[in-house]
Amino acid sequence: MISSVGKSRYGRTSRKRKRHSSKRIFQSIGDEGMMIDLLKWMKSSGFRRQEVKPAVFSGTGRGLMAKRSFKPGDTIVKVPHCLLITTTTVLRSDIGPVIKQHPELTPRQILCIFLLIEKHKGRLSFWSPYISQLPDTYTTTSYFTDEELNSLPQHLHQKSLFQIETVNDEFQKVKTFSECLKSLDLHYIRLFTFEAFRWAWFVINTRSVYMDPDVSQWKNSHELDSYALAPFLDLLNHSAKAEVTAGFNQTSNCYEIKTHNSYEKYDQVFICYGHHGNEKLLLEYGFVVPLNYQTTVHIPFELILESVKSYHGRNIPSTVLKKKIKFLREHSHLSAMSELTCGYEGVSWQLMVTLSLLCTINNNRIHWQRICVGQETTTAEELKVTNEIANYILKNMRKQITEKIGRLSVGGHYKLLEDFLKEQLHILDTSIKLLAENNQRV
Repeated sequence: MISSVGKSRYGRTSRKRKRHSSKRIFQSIGDEGMMIDLLKWMKSSGFRRQEVKPAVFSGTGRGLMAKRSFKPGDTIVKVPHCLLITTTTVLRSDIGPVIKQHPELTPRQILCIFLLIEKHKGRLSFWSPYISQLPDTYTTTSYFTDEELNSLPQHLHQKSLFQIETVNDEFQKVKTFSECLKSLDLHYIRLFTFEAFRWAWFVINTRSVYMDPDVSQWKNSHELDSYALAPFLDLLNHSAKAEVTAGFNQTSNCYEIKTHNSYEKYDQVFICYGHHGNEKLLLEYGFVVPLNYQTTVHIPFELILESVKSYHGRNIPSTVLKKKIKFLREHSHLSAMSELTCGYEGVSWQLMVTLSLLCTINNNRIHWQRICVGQETTTAEELKVTNEIANYILKNMRKQITEKIGRLSVGGHYKLLEDFLKEQLHILDTSIKLLAENNQRV
């Protein structure tokens, strides 16, 4: 849940080089007419003159450009309450009475239903100027072909399949509910296809902003009502360096974004979707950021076991190895798959401790526990073997990803996949180098 879909991150130096081209707002925006219609519609509904305006930027595409300099504490954007799409908006609409009869519906499901119906109304919808300029499709992994999904690393592949299953489950629930809309319009039932619902689901997932659920009129035990779609505001792109305060201001009756950064005139203005690695950004928002220092490479536990067995297995009886695996699973802070990683700072502590425990020839559980909390180290020989296996694993991962890149088919999400996988290679190369430097110091 955030505001918009960006494509990359650029520093101030880069933005300065593009300053003059940034002035050309509509010359390079393909949907000029829709953007003008959006701004006219918003102005007629109380949207006041803003100090930012739409522009196209190299690397991020469409975004918002500063019309003047900003200092920390300045308000970037203000969107009136009447232009926010929330569950309250839906409850006050023509489908509100039917929605109220189904308290099992989650806030996200309600907003998806509303978007599909308002999109179907076309220009007859009050929200048409906003809905018409939304993307027709998204670049999240749920839109990937089977071939593209199979090109993802195992950890992201599993998460993508889970997300696809989640969206499908949500669709089945909404499709069942759609029968209740017959009394309003028989055509509404035809709107609820999986493709249409997936589009609405990702509109909410990629573009919504956070609203305080305490002010919501819709109470659901399965999900907090914290979603709001904010036209124009959702043109803001992501930068991990951006610091903002966002929320609904009861005094101004507007959703406001205040910056804690400084911007010069013609700079692109950003918000931060959260300090996420590229796996999360690609899965949830459909883009990756070059040199994203939050990004990690996940090491499958199966690969760790295979590597230990093949490299060091002759020194570890199978019964002992099974006990170690059980011990690791009992200690969730070690067995958590999300922590068996390497990043730009090297191999994670959890991965090295896991390897150390698997490689130690001391079979005392107290010794294992002391290794886990850093109170006891392994022998010099064991440490050497641990580092050698870690290096073997990283190089194995590198080989796998290189092969995935070589098998990529041009077209579709090729460039996005290539960028994601190439950064994985860069991280592995960095970790291999850092591991070698550490070995020299041992």
